[in-house]
Amino acid sequence: MPAIVITARRTTLLLSALLALGTAAVASDLGLADRWKNPDADRVGFAKVVVVGITHDAAARRQFEDRFVSLLRGRSMQGITSYTLVPDLANVPDPQKVVETILADGVDGVFTVRFAPIDDKAAGEAWPAAWRAEIDAPGKVRDYVDASIRRPFVDAKRYGAEIIVWEVASGRRLWAGRFSPLKRKELQQNASVMTQEVMSQLVFEKVF
Repeated sequence: MPAIVITARRTTLLLSALLALGTAAVASDLGLADRWKNPDADRVGFAKVVVVGITHDAAARRQFEDRFVSLLRGRSMQGITSYTLVPDLANVPDPQKVVETILADGVDGVFTVRFAPIDDKAAGEAWPAAWRAEIDAPGKVRDYVDASIRRPFVDAKRYGAEIIVWEVASGRRLWAGRFSPLKRKELQQNASVMTQEVMSQLVFEKVF
């Protein structure tokens, strides 16, 4: 067999192996890196849930909100996307009014999706402990959404997706989870897998 053919085949095999390794590396980041459940929370029966993607990345916001709404409807809940109520979170003169709009009309559950900017190694190392401290501290859904909307946008290399499930009546967190940091394009491309991972975990932990 000519040497040039052998070399071409070896190159093809090497490229295939590198592609497989890259795919596996991304896939390994799509599972939940950490999660938390309110020890006092019983299984809830939401009727109407709004999904709030708190990010200036409109494409990622729509992807996550649409996917979660589809999964909620598949479990006989009325799911609502917040981007249909408040299309632009980048320019909000009155965050409190936005909160009232989102939580109106009989909404009894909220899914928040927030992207934490992770721009370097130090930020990546500090984020898990910071996330855990925030989740362990008392918090209410209205305050969380209001404060998150007010946060200035940070353009970063990667973002860590933070998901929280809230009960509107009490305002309390029921469940929270986070994913390892991904690039913005990776977040958009993998929204379906990540939202399914969250829903599967919620069912497994008997939140729903």
